[in-house]
Amino acid sequence: MGLKSKLHKWLLKIVVKNNGYRANEAAETMTDMQEAESFSLNGLTQDKFVLIMRYGKASDQLGKYKSKPLIELPYGVVRKDLPALQQRDMLFDSIMLLLKCQYDKVSLKGVTANDMMSFLLWVKKQQEHIFAIEQTYLSSEPEPEMIASGVHKLNEFGALATIHQLSGRDPLKHAAIEAMPYYKIYEILKLEKTEKGIHESYKKIMETKAKNKNI
Repeated sequence: MGLKSKLHKWLLKIVVKNNGYRANEAAETMTDMQEAESFSLNGLTQDKFVLIMRYGKASDQLGKYKSKPLIELPYGVVRKDLPALQQRDMLFDSIMLLLKCQYDKVSLKGVTANDMMSFLLWVKKQQEHIFAIEQTYLSSEPEPEMIASGVHKLNEFGALATIHQLSGRDPLKHAAIEAMPYYKIYEILKLEKTEKGIHESYKKIMETKAKNKNI
């Protein structure tokens, strides 16, 4: 299942299963939250959700807070922490995660369900954009030998595998990698993929030349 479908199903699941979700429930899992906001999805039906997803206006503004594009936020937030919260249907926490990495103090008092869904729709579109550029410029089909060796097992670790690789496999350096903006990590990964492709092409050219000499 593609990221686009996963994101859509995640939002739909929140509306259908967690209708009436309140911030004071999320507050129990957030030690740094000093007050529970009065915040819910009551009244947001599945039909209304479908209309919002189809015709709703995405907004990077939520209350008095305006978010930077996700590609400018920390890599660890965008590719590790946010997806982890989404998988657990932690709606309020995922919003707070994005805002708290940009603002010292965040209060969502007075924010409506429609405002929240517009922001989440914006987040969804941002993640779809990231997925699209990664599929276009970073992804590659593994060699048959790698598939046979079980390379798919790395999928379990998600972005952690990339963080571990870029840190030189030093866990003490993970935090520094995670704190870098997403676009910086993307540029590094794109560079490494380009370099790898060049080296592989060069190797094949030299192997072909060597074979021709022996004919």
